[in-house]
Amino acid sequence: PLRKKFFLSFFYSVSQAMTTSTAPPSEPAAVILAGDLLKWIIPKVGKFPRSVRYGLGSRIEAAHLDVLEELIHAQYTRGADRARSLDYANRRLQVARHLIRMANEMKLISDKSAVYVAALQVDLGNQVGSWRKSLANSMPVKPAATNPTHSSEPSLA
Repeated sequence: PLRKKFFLSFFYSVSQAMTTSTAPPSEPAAVILAGDLLKWIIPKVGKFPRSVRYGLGSRIEAAHLDVLEELIHAQYTRGADRARSLDYANRRLQVARHLIRMANEMKLISDKSAVYVAALQVDLGNQVGSWRKSLANSMPVKPAATNPTHSSEPSLA
């Protein structure tokens, strides 16, 4: 009960802190949060030991950068392209969650930091999901097997 109470109060304070960003008001909240998350992640990864900084650390940064890039892409596209970008951002966020969990298990980031970043990732995932759901309500989109803007993603077909 005490740990749950701590987590809930911590999550609330994180949510309040993230609403004080200096981004322009026209930016979607998901884009702002993804940028704030990156600003927090990059210095943390820079403190990783050299043996994992350029492997796991660079993958963590790249996953979060991909999320931000796709959210910005979704901001400026419409229809099926927007839906694909949001789906890809959601998949990359899921990869980032697993990488952060691995970094925590390897004691590269503290439990407190892992809880903090997990709360931000959950909030970001909820925002991306809401954005995607609003698209589905306005226009049904058939998801593509791959995102054509990303040739590095393997085809499922």
